[in-house]
Amino acid sequence: MGSCVVPQAARASRTGRASALPNGGMNRFPLFTGRPLRSRAAPPAGGMIGRKPSGLQGRRWAGVRGPVEARDRSALGSCRNRNKTWEERMMKRRAVVPLLAATAGIAAGRGAARAQSGGYTPLFNGRDLEGWDRIGDANWRVEEGAIVADRGNGFLVTRRDYRDFALRAEFFVDTATNSGIYIRCTDPATVSTATSYEVNIWDERPEARYGTGAIVDIAAVDPMPKAGGRWNLFEITAAGDAFTVVLNGQKTADAVRNARFANGRIALQHAPGVPGPGGAVNDRGVVRFRQVEIRAR
Repeated sequence: MGSCVVPQAARASRTGRASALPNGGMNRFPLFTGRPLRSRAAPPAGGMIGRKPSGLQGRRWAGVRGPVEARDRSALGSCRNRNKTWEERMMKRRAVVPLLAATAGIAAGRGAARAQSGGYTPLFNGRDLEGWDRIGDANWRVEEGAIVADRGNGFLVTRRDYRDFALRAEFFVDTATNSGIYIRCTDPATVSTATSYEVNIWDERPEARYGTGAIVDIAAVDPMPKAGGRWNLFEITAAGDAFTVVLNGQKTADAVRNARFANGRIALQHAPGVPGPGGAVNDRGVVRFRQVEIRAR
């Protein structure tokens, strides 16, 4: 085999010495200088994801990754700002929706209350005896949203007259209590069956036919319903000379006619019950009225 001749330029490049050729040729930039090779820092094993370079390597990689990281951080911040703005809008919406629902519920509740009341006007405000005048010595007062009396003999009388109306009143009495609701009272200073109609509340009335639920001397009941020891509802209607009474859904007077009193006030009563031994006055039964309301016609 023949010998292989290596060109001078190639030999010079292998030794790292400069070429003596006039034009320098390719030897002007040696491929190997004889010094140890320097390489750029390589990424850590397993790649860059999930690991942070440290020391010199970290500083070198920081120079390489800095602009990218800055862009990433900027994009991430922008995304977070958008997410925050979206979340704020959603929180505001979540706050507004219940408010609107509550407002609608209140309006609906008020509408339902108006529809349920059916145009009735309260005669008792639930706080005090405003709009009422006292007659007699009954110890009228307001307790827990109800008009109460448990001693004495007297009335609470409205300050205006009513002719045709529908009256509703919730009441509680002891079995021995003598009470009632007087309507069309023509003499507010002297309330009695001689000057008004009495819708009676008295379970122990000696003449039971004009006891609880009756209109005394006008409309008798048989048998007499009992009201003692519980809350009850009276619904009393006066229309011209016709009177209807409903106690707890039971009609005790049905369009009974009497034209003696055409107009007058309304009065609530507390009076002595059946006398005690030796004729002792028995005025200790309790009566409570609440939700007293009227719809004038």
